[in-house]
Amino acid sequence: RHPGPRAGAYIAALQRRQQAEREADEVAEMGTAGGADMEPGETAVGGNRTERECAMAAVELLHFADFAMALMEGACGPGELDCKRRLLSGRAAELHQRFVDAVLVCGGVPGCWASACRNALAPAFAFSLLSAAEIGRVAAELRACGVERLLDPMAGSGLHVALFQAAGLDAVAYDTRP
Repeated sequence: RHPGPRAGAYIAALQRRQQAEREADEVAEMGTAGGADMEPGETAVGGNRTERECAMAAVELLHFADFAMALMEGACGPGELDCKRRLLSGRAAELHQRFVDAVLVCGGVPGCWASACRNALAPAFAFSLLSAAEIGRVAAELRACGVERLLDPMAGSGLHVALFQAAGLDAVAYDTRP
């Protein structure tokens, strides 16, 4: 499949990083520089299975963001828009959780591509993405304070609202520019 603008920009950033690392490895092999940060044969996406899974989870999120943006542009009326938002936010929550799980297995986003990952994901989903576990802890604290309903006034894609709903709160998404 052809990547949309977000996935394409992320993949291009990874490829530039990978090319720079290859060139650094070649220089290091000639003995004209200290070694590169990565082991020989390791790629910018990661030399081990868990790092590749982490990168692929990020790419899936970005492909989904591109798909969702294209789908939302074709929405007709408020009813159709709300229906599409509900469907999209559920899938976004699933993909986000897959990414969070992969990052936890890796011990964090691998440093060699963390910046590209953050720069690509943040504008597509929100600046700060919370995991389902973090949302669960926040929801528990809110319920302990007697809060049962939640309004996210800057909902963006609606990801956090979907996660709060899954955690049992009556959460509503609102955004002037979803």
